Amino acid sequence: PGQCYEGNKCFVQTARRRARDSELLVVNHSLLMHDLKAGHILLGEIDHLVVDEAHRLPAVALESHAIICGHWRLDEIAELLGRTKSRDSQRFDRLDLLGVRLGALDKDGQKAASAVEDFSRIIRQVFSTYRIWWQALGDRVDEVMPVGNQRQGRARVRDKDEAFAVMRQQTADLLESLAECENVFGRVKRSTEVLEDLSAGLEDDLAQIASAGVMVRQLHQDVRFLISDEDEDWVTWVEPHPDSGVRGLGATLLEAGGILKSYWGDSEFAPVMTSATLAVGEDFTHLMGELGLTRRHPATETFTCPSPFDYHNQVRILTPRFFPAPGSPEFGPAVGEVMRALGLKANHKTMGLYTSYKMIRESTRILEEAGLTSDEKSSCGPVILSQTSRVPAATLLERFRRHRRAMLLGTATFWEGVDFPGRDLEILVVTKLPFLVPNDPWVEARCEKVSASGENPITKFMVRDAVLRLRQGFGRLIRRMGDRGVVIILDNRLHTKNYGVTFLSALPAVPASFDDTDDMIARIDDFFSNC
Repeated sequence: PGQCYEGNKCFVQTARRRARDSELLVVNHSLLMHDLKAGHILLGEIDHLVVDEAHRLPAVALESHAIICGHWRLDEIAELLGRTKSRDSQRFDRLDLLGVRLGALDKDGQKAASAVEDFSRIIRQVFSTYRIWWQALGDRVDEVMPVGNQRQGRARVRDKDEAFAVMRQQTADLLESLAECENVFGRVKRSTEVLEDLSAGLEDDLAQIASAGVMVRQLHQDVRFLISDEDEDWVTWVEPHPDSGVRGLGATLLEAGGILKSYWGDSEFAPVMTSATLAVGEDFTHLMGELGLTRRHPATETFTCPSPFDYHNQVRILTPRFFPAPGSPEFGPAVGEVMRALGLKANHKTMGLYTSYKMIRESTRILEEAGLTSDEKSSCGPVILSQTSRVPAATLLERFRRHRRAMLLGTATFWEGVDFPGRDLEILVVTKLPFLVPNDPWVEARCEKVSASGENPITKFMVRDAVLRLRQGFGRLIRRMGDRGVVIILDNRLHTKNYGVTFLSALPAVPASFDDTDDMIARIDDFFSNC
């Protein structure tokens, strides 16, 4: 800390100083949430707050307040202690040298050195018991979810007693060593507080050790909560490694509204929230709850600005008259055929918004069978840019903008936050309505909570969330006053489900139906020829 605060050598500390001295500060949602959580020690006191793209804030709040354990928890502590070389090393140079340097001082220094030596011993024990506990957790996950089964995403922990019973001894050993480490750290803190006239370097090392002690205390609380504490406001989950073992064990709050409301209530400023998708129609109820803005005094005011775009002339929305239902075996191939027709017959840059990599792979296969490839030198149709978990989204964006003709197939990354004005994007295909994954632990638990309150989780939560996501995806197309484009929505639930009318009323223009891909292409050609 001393080295960082000295002069202007540290970029982070310099940025923080500038932030505290500035009258106007622009930050991302994550930094804002961490500053609120830390009591404004990062950015300084806030007089007024405007949150743009405010529909994203609840998810960021849940992420920043989640409790998660993984190997990285040890790595953070080890870095503060001055671990050398490999992750498995038990040498902590800063900690060991600190004991030697304190022992060279007076009697008080020798007492402090003794406490540091005890802390050095027990922190090594913590590292050992944590690794054993983590291995036991990985073995338990492999037992429940054998290698070869679906191990993508997170799995919900419903009954902690049942889930973690087989590793009860490893958990007890870890909690015992963490508790002892906390006690010894208390001795270190008390014995070093009486020391005077310490060198700057020694004070820096003590500050690093103090930070490590705080992290040990937090780790103790988190492990106990994740393994044993039951709280109906949280959902506990485990994320398996695709091959074997476990990536993370964590818990997430079911709602962000309570957290955010406490921040707004503890502050004198009244936050201003802006976004193109805060309301379903004229109803702000859903996101006001998510943003912690309900039951405020004075009450939250809402306002909807009319769009500057002439959607009736700038956009044509098309939906198929007959199309397989999502989830049916015929749906994926049917989506691929629509993309194939657009690639071969529509001379306009196209983006397909998907909800899974599996569907992207299926469409890509159909496009390749039609002779369309990702080869930038190919003269046959547009360049096909398919998103995978291994390809950075920024790379696809740059390539899509660079090519005069291209077709981009993307997932959640591209549903919002990307900008393709003019001819950079003229056809947008929404393959499925963007519902949250129903078997995701957080979504499942949130729906159960809504049901327990006597309300329908589909209409109360899932539909409202999906409508806002659809409007975000739709917003990728028309970015400027002169933009023109076609939106194709392939999900037949717009017309077959009762909640379809909610989605239709959220669209800025009435969709027109097409019979088959030839009819679709004819309607697209007619629209652009009359623009």
